Amino acid sequence: MITVVTLAQAPNGDIYAGTGEGNFYGLFGTGVGAFTGGGIYKSTDDGVSWNVLSSTQPVSQNSTVAAWISVNKIACDPVNSNLIYAGMNKGFKESTDGGMTWFTPTGIPTTNASSTDVAVASNGNVIAIVASKPWLSTDGGATFSNVGTIAAGFTNAALGRMGVRTELDRELDAA
Repeated sequence: MITVVTLAQAPNGDIYAGTGEGNFYGLFGTGVGAFTGGGIYKSTDDGVSWNVLSSTQPVSQNSTVAAWISVNKIACDPVNSNLIYAGMNKGFKESTDGGMTWFTPTGIPTTNASSTDVAVASNGNVIAIVASKPWLSTDGGATFSNVGTIAAGFTNAALGRMGVRTELDRELDAA
């Protein structure tokens, strides 16, 4: 069984599905039960068929600490169909080739901290939640800066789950 938790569509119509739930039992049984995932699946034919992106397949689907077992959010650039972002259990990744390869963008922590959300604005700005802090890119994902500073009203303490509200969220709230 695979659980799909996030979907995103690129401007060319490609659809990406992130799998796996992000809450697992920790030491001493804390946490909640969840299904591990199998990475990111991609459809290039309007969802008729799906193929797993081999670059996102977990090393072990029986391990709650393997990368890509929980893809929390996927976002696509509104103009460049090959520019994809993924927030997952082991960090935040970016792909410039439609998901064939992934890397951690400049400025994002490489400590394997969980990334719970990502959104791309219509102007190409990207905001991602990594290690319970917001990280912003104003250069199309090339570099990110931590905007979750004390000066911006954030605390140094670890926060719970954070999310990003988009323009669409605000439009739906107003309706």
